[in-house]
Amino acid sequence: MLPLGSHLGVLIAPGWLRFSPDGSTLAASSRWETILWDLNTVRSVRREGDGHATFIGKGREVVACVRGRAFEVRESFTSTPRRELPVLSSNPHYPGAWSVDVFAVPPDGRWGAVGDDGGGLLVQDLITGKLVHQLPVFPMCPVGISQSPSRPTALAFSADGKFLAVGTTTNAVEVWEIASGSRLIHFDGHDTAVRVVQFAPDGRTLWSAGNDVLAYRWDVLPRSRRPLGWDEVWTRLTKGNPADVGAALRAVIDDSDAAASFLRTMYLPPNHADRKRIDQLIEQLADEDFTTREKAEEELVPFGQKGLAQLGAAARDASLERQRRAIRVLTRLEPNIRTALLRAGRVVAALERAGTPEAQRLLEEWARDGTDSHLVVEAKAALERLSQTFGRGQ
Repeated sequence: MLPLGSHLGVLIAPGWLRFSPDGSTLAASSRWETILWDLNTVRSVRREGDGHATFIGKGREVVACVRGRAFEVRESFTSTPRRELPVLSSNPHYPGAWSVDVFAVPPDGRWGAVGDDGGGLLVQDLITGKLVHQLPVFPMCPVGISQSPSRPTALAFSADGKFLAVGTTTNAVEVWEIASGSRLIHFDGHDTAVRVVQFAPDGRTLWSAGNDVLAYRWDVLPRSRRPLGWDEVWTRLTKGNPADVGAALRAVIDDSDAAASFLRTMYLPPNHADRKRIDQLIEQLADEDFTTREKAEEELVPFGQKGLAQLGAAARDASLERQRRAIRVLTRLEPNIRTALLRAGRVVAALERAGTPEAQRLLEEWARDGTDSHLVVEAKAALERLSQTFGRGQ
């Protein structure tokens, strides 16, 4: 083990320090370079031009924002490139990004968030490279109109990648939900620009520090001013109003045992008879008889979410007729699907943050469902994160 007080090396103007999930590797970054240290062997790798680096996955890969122009994913110590994606611009008049000031990636490496010196804040999909959100926190401000436009000074994702914390030059701290692209909460308290934001391991609280030499602890999900019934919680979990969403998530966290009992009744898995009937109807989508095909398509719609996994597979079927009709059913269900996906993500986020035995039992029940539904995928990912979390203090 590396002795306390050990000198690892020299890095000019360090701005970011990141440990790998297992604590064996340290990444120290400036705007111009990143150095990785193996803390067991004290072996180091210097990477010129790879500023703003952070670990993803289990620490085997590093994402770097290279010269503010590209996201580059590499193996940690071999530097073997995996993929590279251009950083999109927040300014439609410029084809490339401005100088990237702040950068964040969640542990799973799905998203990349960058704040540039023009005040833009973008979230990109690091798999496809597509824009996920351009968050309206920092409107572009033409030079000369404002001497000090508001811009992002600190970024941090929650452990599940569902929320993004933002610190600003105007002394504020905000939390944004990635799925909806909406601001969850806004905090004022600092007297100067916010330089550091970081979620606590439990995901319920957020820390910030600024040039005013003060650190604040914020409650990300404040309680409702009145008790909420579970039917109201269920409704609020699909709302766009930040206060509604935050209060609903907090209600699930505060009484996760009662919430688990309620959610079991709302997320009843499709029984064997339903699945068998859905399979039969999907088979009939390519029947030789037109009337049979039409009737099967209509009968699939009332099954709603229960048939999503099977319809998704049918939409990739070799039969063009079955594929076309499955896509048509999914299109008709799309508004309900979007609402269901948003709610499922929020429900799992709340149960993960609760972290109680009953909450974990419910996640395990969903994960054992055996389908590839969104709820099952979310539950499995949450359980994996919970298994890797050694401390859940607030």
